[in-house]
Amino acid sequence: MPKTFLPLILIVVLYATAVTGQRNDTGSDSLAQQTDADTIALVKTRLWPALIRSAIVPGWGQIEQEHPGRAAVFYGLSIYLMYNLAWNYWQYDKTGEHAYWQTASRYAIVYAQINALNMIDVIHSYVFH
Repeated sequence: MPKTFLPLILIVVLYATAVTGQRNDTGSDSLAQQTDADTIALVKTRLWPALIRSAIVPGWGQIEQEHPGRAAVFYGLSIYLMYNLAWNYWQYDKTGEHAYWQTASRYAIVYAQINALNMIDVIHSYVFH
């Protein structure tokens, strides 16, 4: 696994966060001029269901919190890492070469790190939504 892989993942996650972040619509209308008929009550998603969903399927919690870009990044990275982990483990099982086992172990570690970032992102989205 190249040494530039983890920084590349971090750049992709930060880019997705910046692209799908909250937008501030600044217009001529201020909140003081709006009436109750113009406002919509926002429902804040609950933290624990989103965390549990993200633990089961990476990105599911982001979908619940209405961040589809982040969900796609975490889901895509998880699928990529799990595929490579399984392929390297299968090659190790087939050939017995220790290099495949080491590579599979590295993919497992990166997968755990991505899932940790996934959970941190769910908590971040809950706190700063």
